[in-house]
Amino acid sequence: MRVPIVRPTTRGAVLLAVGVGLLVTAYVAREPSLVGVGVLLVGLVLVALAAAWLGLPRLRASRRVTPSQVEAGRPTNVELSLAARGVGVPALYRLDDRLPPSFGGAQALDVPMPARQPIRVAYQCRPLRRGRFRLDRLTVAATDLLGLAQRTTRLRADASVLVTPPVLPLSAARRQVSGTSGETPIPQTAISGPDDVLVRDYQPRDDVRRIHWPSTARAGHLMVRREEQAWDPTAWVVLDSRSAAHGGAQVTSASFEWLVTLAASVGAHLLDAGYVVSIADAGARTFSSRREHLQPRQAWLEHLVDSRLSPETGLGEATRMVSRETSGHLVVALLATLDAADAAQLVDTADANGGWVLLLDDAAGTSRVPAGGGHTDGGLDQGLRILAAHGWSVARTAPGTDPSGAWQRLGVRAAATGVWS
Repeated sequence: MRVPIVRPTTRGAVLLAVGVGLLVTAYVAREPSLVGVGVLLVGLVLVALAAAWLGLPRLRASRRVTPSQVEAGRPTNVELSLAARGVGVPALYRLDDRLPPSFGGAQALDVPMPARQPIRVAYQCRPLRRGRFRLDRLTVAATDLLGLAQRTTRLRADASVLVTPPVLPLSAARRQVSGTSGETPIPQTAISGPDDVLVRDYQPRDDVRRIHWPSTARAGHLMVRREEQAWDPTAWVVLDSRSAAHGGAQVTSASFEWLVTLAASVGAHLLDAGYVVSIADAGARTFSSRREHLQPRQAWLEHLVDSRLSPETGLGEATRMVSRETSGHLVVALLATLDAADAAQLVDTADANGGWVLLLDDAAGTSRVPAGGGHTDGGLDQGLRILAAHGWSVARTAPGTDPSGAWQRLGVRAAATGVWS
């Protein structure tokens, strides 16, 4: 708690000025009758200031935020507890909680006189963007009943809040990937579970000893075992964090925040579907849910809270991270811009089945071009052709719109090639 500041209010300052003016006039004009009135007004303000400094109780405060982790755009409740140390003269109390603008802005509350038992006030706020927030700027202003003097106190009432990117609903989209045996694509184990036997349709010259009768009974036609070992579906998300791709922004931008929201939504969707999900950005920052055994979804969102722009001009660092993994994983690239070089780096990260790309559009429906050039329409068209030639599916989505349609289009296009289900 800082040293309290005591000063006259506007009303007190006016009375003090009038009182001093009357005393000066009485001295100059030799009017003794004005002295009494001047002394009364000046004395009244001075007594109010002394009472505010000595008579008002010292305060202590605490703060509780529930929940302490919330998605951007969702409401959270702030509860403040205020108690007095000792008993003081009656006063009017006003509490000013100066929250960051992105957390809802300042909150001003009138509270009754604190007693030995804490009084509690609560309000709801809605953080607008992701981040790690520390709430501690709490000010209490106490004014005497005549409104002549005010004591302002800065109190410590710390609380930390983690605001994660919002998770938008996406339509179901399931991938099939080729196994190392070279057989027909196998379904992801999110359907049957990683401990179940993996099966496929019976083909001529298959060994009848591999027929899996329980699956045959369920499907109504012959099914054979593919392999005995369990397989865990794996997905990589490539996040376009290049500063140049977002108009040269230094800290963040609306387009980058939208890509982070897409990354949160895609990752949560794949985690819920049973995937092990990893992410790599242009600055080579990576994260894998494989290391999170208890709450991988929460850990995924917490990682994205700290996502930031990178001075890198290409996707090489991110794609090299993904390329080191074994083949057969799903790659989802979230891009602000695309050219031939980006496409060439992406195609090296996936097998012949390709991957998915969500590409940002502006209001006109064309891909964004970073400030200073570097990505032309011709480069975009060439990049799209490279991706299409390698089996990649591309869908465009505009910032601030529902991405579920673009996500569904990716699944429909990929299913037409017979690679996705």
